[in-house]
Amino acid sequence: MTSPTRPEIPRMGISRFEKPGIADPVAGPPESVLAEPVAAEALPIELVPAESSPTEPVAAEPDAGAPVRAEPALAEAAPVEPVPAEPVLGEPVLAEPALAEPVPAAIAEAERVSARVPGAPTAESTLSPRVRRNRIIAGASLALVVVVLLGVVVGNLLDAGHGAEAKPTVAAHPAGEFNRAAFSLDDPASPWVIVNKQRPIVPVDFTPPDLVEVKVAHTWKPLLRQEAAVAVETMFAAATSEAGLSLESNSAYRSYASQVEVYTEEVTSKGRTSADQSTARPGTSEHQTGLTIDIGAESGICRLNVCFADSAEGHWLAENAWRFGFLLRYPADKVSVTGYEFEPWHFRYIGTDLAAELHSTGVSTLEEFFGLPAAPTY
Repeated sequence: MTSPTRPEIPRMGISRFEKPGIADPVAGPPESVLAEPVAAEALPIELVPAESSPTEPVAAEPDAGAPVRAEPALAEAAPVEPVPAEPVLGEPVLAEPALAEPVPAAIAEAERVSARVPGAPTAESTLSPRVRRNRIIAGASLALVVVVLLGVVVGNLLDAGHGAEAKPTVAAHPAGEFNRAAFSLDDPASPWVIVNKQRPIVPVDFTPPDLVEVKVAHTWKPLLRQEAAVAVETMFAAATSEAGLSLESNSAYRSYASQVEVYTEEVTSKGRTSADQSTARPGTSEHQTGLTIDIGAESGICRLNVCFADSAEGHWLAENAWRFGFLLRYPADKVSVTGYEFEPWHFRYIGTDLAAELHSTGVSTLEEFFGLPAAPTY
């Protein structure tokens, strides 16, 4: 049986089988070496043509009686590696061209194929480490530039919006406007704490940490917080030097327990309704903050009485107390706001800044200045 004609296979370069002494597997071994055992390396590997590929070469059928040699099994998925040609001595060796890095079109095709074929390598996996590193650096640089540009654009838009519609807040007030958030209105240790019938002291048994004796004339030994005590001493000295007046302290700091005694006596003598108009219930007295003092004339005229407002001492205090950081806390025309009758002797220390602001704006109560509800009743 004759073998079908083997198709001509073009070969690039010089085949290793052209070396002297090496048999061509296509033409067969020379007769002089047929008796020698055939090396496994020189066995021709015949490809069995698939039914769907009629152009594939057909393996030759062995002649009857010829020895049958076992062919090595082909790995099912193993790729056929090209055998590098061995150069003939004396001929120049041609260097193989370097593979070009994938171009964008090739990358796109590889990604399309990998999306269609499960397990196929992605375009990114075919890139060399150097190319992947360069891409990462380029991407990071581009992202940084975009973030910076977005920040500039957003900043310009915000600046334009603020310029068109500026709305001052309590925390960030425009230059020159009084900062009403400088101190707490709730902390009993704050110089701006507001205590009234609707805003009791918390905790109820609060005691100021820096009480000191006020070194002025007095009916009862006065104690106040240190800053307030210094302000009282300065104000009393100014009344004497400026107007020749002598002032005295009639009452200053009172503890929660002391206020219980005072309020109980008032209720006993006047009844609860009347007592609530002139005396604070325990836990709601400004005297407990250590920032309040009742002031009278050292002569004792109109002591703790409304007539004190008409005295020289009363007039001087009403006109000058703000200079030293004090506020006439219960004015005659603000009973519906403060909840207490007019007390021309009751002065509350709030600091020179706030006192000056109230004086310049003409606002006479803390509730109105800070926008708090009136507290006429408990």
